[in-house]
Amino acid sequence: NRNSDWGQDMYMRTDDTHMYLHHGGASDDNKWTIAKRGYYTITLNLLTNAISINRLQLFMVGSATPIGWDISNAVAMTEDATDGCVFVYSGPMVAGEFKFPVNRNTDWGQDMYMRTDDTQMYLHKGGASDDNKWNIVSAGNYQIKADVANLTISITKQ
Repeated sequence: NRNSDWGQDMYMRTDDTHMYLHHGGASDDNKWTIAKRGYYTITLNLLTNAISINRLQLFMVGSATPIGWDISNAVAMTEDATDGCVFVYSGPMVAGEFKFPVNRNTDWGQDMYMRTDDTQMYLHKGGASDDNKWNIVSAGNYQIKADVANLTISITKQ
């Protein structure tokens, strides 16, 4: 429940992939630690007491990328070493368009980060009809930096 009584039953950490039901009033206080800022998906299985904590990943797909529109092989962006909300790609691009899916699932109805303008983006929710992409006008090597917390993007030709 959501009351302020910390002496209630709650799930606590056994290890990185398992949990147990802590009974209110017990002195144990085993918590999970999130070491780096970022967006996470936390999945609990209350039947098996399993937990998985996965960080957001960001990928790039589109006619401007080295893999084209093959979303199952989308280009993985590199997460910044200190900020789990910043992702970078440095490499070749060709004239064309691109967008950022959050996984390599072949379902195109998934969440993606899409273009608001040349420096801003938004989180497109899967199933919505909009399909706004960025455009690369000339081939070359680029650095593309996406900040999913501030919803900003920079595209710099090297």
